[in-house]
Amino acid sequence: MNFADLRPGRVRDYIDAVKGGEFWLFQHIPKTAGSSLAAELAANRPPYRNIHISFGQPGAAPEQQRDAAVQAFLEEARGRQFRSASGHLRFRNVEAILAAMPHTRLFTFVREPVSRVISEYNYCRSPEHHNPEAFARAFPTLEDFAASVESSNKMALYITGERNVKPDELVDFAFRRFAFIGSQKIYGLSFRLLSTLLWYETEQQARLRVSGNRDPRSGVAAETLKMIRQANRADLALFNAVSAVYRACRDEIITELRRRRAARRQAS
Repeated sequence: MNFADLRPGRVRDYIDAVKGGEFWLFQHIPKTAGSSLAAELAANRPPYRNIHISFGQPGAAPEQQRDAAVQAFLEEARGRQFRSASGHLRFRNVEAILAAMPHTRLFTFVREPVSRVISEYNYCRSPEHHNPEAFARAFPTLEDFAASVESSNKMALYITGERNVKPDELVDFAFRRFAFIGSQKIYGLSFRLLSTLLWYETEQQARLRVSGNRDPRSGVAAETLKMIRQANRADLALFNAVSAVYRACRDEIITELRRRRAARRQAS
């Protein structure tokens, strides 16, 4: 089963079919609630590996650095049975892992695209970014970033390798590709369902690092918001489709998690 099978009347079947597995890979799309989730994987589904990409190495292009990080992980995985891993992996990186580890169950989180783009812009200008000065020179303002190819359909780029994929094709591909897709907008329920699939239902312990309670769109000009929406039609379609699944299945998910929680307490 895959995320396409999570629909009304099938929640229990979906959980039973997807739960467990040997190895889960979190494809962490930037600014979609992933940093704290990686800490949960390390704590609850070890052995865990952060597939860290060391940008800024002299003489190496970003794609080469990503490929090198994945290759190092695959070499390490030959001698160690990882149960989970995560990283800012592009389509080609995930394909390499799936080819070498065909038992992989893949998951990701999505975020409302306008908020994601603005959060990425703010992050890349902060000291946490590997080269904020170069980013600020390339994109002096949010409007500059919003008008660039770099900001458009990044979720689509990570998932399919293409930015210009048709919205309906992105939704269909993602729903078939991933065993699970979470939503940053309804992170609590998403995480509880994910934890049920990977270990057992828990609340997240690590702090969620995605702009706190502040809406990134606050104070941004309406024209800029419109520009970002227009440049991210595919990402918006995916976010809306994932949101629709959770709206349709919310009550059934809550009921099923409650049933499993009670059964677990009784068994213990």
